[in-house]
Amino acid sequence: MSDPLFDAIVEAMSRASIGDLSARVQVPREPETVPESEEQLRTIGEMLNVLLGDLDYRVSQSRESFREDLEASEDREGAVLQRHGQLERIIEAAGEAIWVLDAAGRTILVNSATELMTGRSRSELQSIEPDQLVHGADGATSPIRETVVFGASRRVVDATLARRDGAMLAVTYTSHPIYDAAGAQVGSVLVLRDMSAEREAEERKAQFFTMASHELRTPLTAIKGFADTLVHRWDAFDDESRLGFLQIIDDQSDRLVRLVNDVLTLARLEQGALEVDPASVPVRDVLERVRVLTDRGFEIQCSNELRTFCDEDHLEQIVLNFASNALKYGQPPYCMSAVADDDGSVRIAVVDHGSGVPPEFRARLFDRFTQAERRPEGAGTGLGLSIAERLAKAQGGRAWHEPVEPNGARFVVRLPPARS
Repeated sequence: MSDPLFDAIVEAMSRASIGDLSARVQVPREPETVPESEEQLRTIGEMLNVLLGDLDYRVSQSRESFREDLEASEDREGAVLQRHGQLERIIEAAGEAIWVLDAAGRTILVNSATELMTGRSRSELQSIEPDQLVHGADGATSPIRETVVFGASRRVVDATLARRDGAMLAVTYTSHPIYDAAGAQVGSVLVLRDMSAEREAEERKAQFFTMASHELRTPLTAIKGFADTLVHRWDAFDDESRLGFLQIIDDQSDRLVRLVNDVLTLARLEQGALEVDPASVPVRDVLERVRVLTDRGFEIQCSNELRTFCDEDHLEQIVLNFASNALKYGQPPYCMSAVADDDGSVRIAVVDHGSGVPPEFRARLFDRFTQAERRPEGAGTGLGLSIAERLAKAQGGRAWHEPVEPNGARFVVRLPPARS
């Protein structure tokens, strides 16, 4: 016959063995006299209850501590993920190309600017290491590998990047190691900047200074030479010769003034300091003045009543620049025309019948310091068309080029209608 107290102890121990620490032994009240074996069972039951209660409390505390640690860990993980997301958004929004590598130099992250610069998708870049595309100016492998292997920061200002379409892009880049909290290198980051526009600007400026120095030197040399001749050898020449020398001095002085005016006008346009004083302007009067200034046989097609709303001096410079370009590069017959469109705006065109503008040159026709390869002697600085286009925009207008069939060029400016 089984003992109830013994069975209760066994039951409590069995439940505790499977993790149920809430079990307790119901120890009956102690009678006045009990057998020794019964007394031992009572003692065991009471001790077991104390032990189970202590274990239950400790496990409960451990569970609470674990729950708090888990919640803190989840909070920390959430904060890390949030910072990681913020970092990815910052990298994505950066204007420079950013290329992140792991400790072995493999690509783990690139931004949209890198895709645009390389002409490759992110999936393509995942299988490409940057030193496969980025090279030094001499064609040697870039020092990016030094950052990956040795943790050395590098900055290269004269490098090239091979685009997917085969073009070589001028770039500057910096590469830096990435360290974890323990100071171990876990990756590298490469930041690239497209220098094509800056290099092109530098080349054009150098070209401009070369042309400007030539254009300045040529009229100054002529002015100085003929002035010296007249000063020191006046009596050696007749009146007709002297007049010819003075005419050359006058012509070269005009050329010098035009060059200086071009440079000053461009500077004001660049600085946004150009003054515009619009008014109702009789277009034919402007065309007549340009014909006199060029001293060439321009036909004029324009009604005496046609007017536009613009700065008269700026309009004269626009048309004069168009006419000068036609005389330098085109062939007669030359024509200046002006008509009113249906909306009242005025289109003024300067036409020549030379060989026209080469198709490959048209896209950069209005760029600064730009000239055709077949440049005639005394063709100027390459600023005239750029200044004309900018002057047109400053007055709410537009300038453009049209080819003339079968040959020739037409330069057009469109300006607002005159106000009543």
